[in-house]
Amino acid sequence: MVELSWFVFLLVLTFPFSVSKEGQNLLYLIYDDYSLQSSIGILSQSCILPCSFQFTSDSLIHWIYPITQNSSIHSYYHNKDQLGHQNQSFQNRTSLFLDQLSRGNASLLLKEVKIQDEGRYKCYTSSSRGQQDSFIRLKVEAIFVFAAPVSDIRIHQDGNRITCSSEGIYPQPELTWSTEPPSNTALQNRTTVHQTEEKLYDISSSLTGPDGPDLIYSCSIRTRRNQKTATSRSQSRKSFYHLMQSLDHHSQSCVLPCSDSSSSDVIINWSRLTPADGTVHCYYGNQDQLGQQDQNFRGRMSLFTDQISRGNASLLLTGVKVQDEGTYRCNTSGNKLVFI
Repeated sequence: MVELSWFVFLLVLTFPFSVSKEGQNLLYLIYDDYSLQSSIGILSQSCILPCSFQFTSDSLIHWIYPITQNSSIHSYYHNKDQLGHQNQSFQNRTSLFLDQLSRGNASLLLKEVKIQDEGRYKCYTSSSRGQQDSFIRLKVEAIFVFAAPVSDIRIHQDGNRITCSSEGIYPQPELTWSTEPPSNTALQNRTTVHQTEEKLYDISSSLTGPDGPDLIYSCSIRTRRNQKTATSRSQSRKSFYHLMQSLDHHSQSCVLPCSDSSSSDVIINWSRLTPADGTVHCYYGNQDQLGQQDQNFRGRMSLFTDQISRGNASLLLTGVKVQDEGTYRCNTSGNKLVFI
């Protein structure tokens, strides 16, 4: 069975569930938080809000958000969807797994997740067997596969004033200035942060270059996921030129998920299909086999060896680079192929 996954998994989540809908393989993860289920939604992706119930032919399902306004985002009764009173912001973005209702699955598929969707949801179900309320908390994250949340920095000069800016960032970024060699004069700058209607952040900062010898000015913009730096060199108070240099400090790691059903003689072969075919990581004979490993991944790939016996064939990639973007294949001795 081929499983598709388009986002980075957060390690705090512990229970993965796979649900097939209309030929798609969708993955959602939940965890218990003081009896309140939580679901992680990825910005602009789809996510599943889990809910189960005892099905009968007269079953009724109401999904409510926000709870304080008792606003319906999806209803089902009389054996069909009832969307006449659906909250407009959720139109064409919600659906139930109709073929699985008889098995007690009242989970809701939410498409094109927005920051505004974050919050507490209620799943109300009722039938001749009784009624129940289930509450799910949705947390939205802006996580992009092999791409830095800070994607581009613009730095330019007007007279002796230098301005640095970037747009479309999430979560809220921080901006710092520095010079090389370090300046004895404190850098006086003015930084503004603006949140767009899409709940993303634009940031801009400007400072006036002080008198003195030539300096290299560095503007760094960072979030908790990555940092980018752009530089500009001052040749005099009124003359600057750009180094056209952008340094991306990828301190984060990511996990490429894969599982294996083999109980013994485990073989795991990770390979990269695009943009170029190559071996990424191999494991057999109860140890890593890296003789044919692509040099670009040397020292950056590792399995969770203490979890292989429990079926975890996921691969940890450290020091993520933009060049790592592509399609990866996990082939295991359990005859399972996973494309990521």
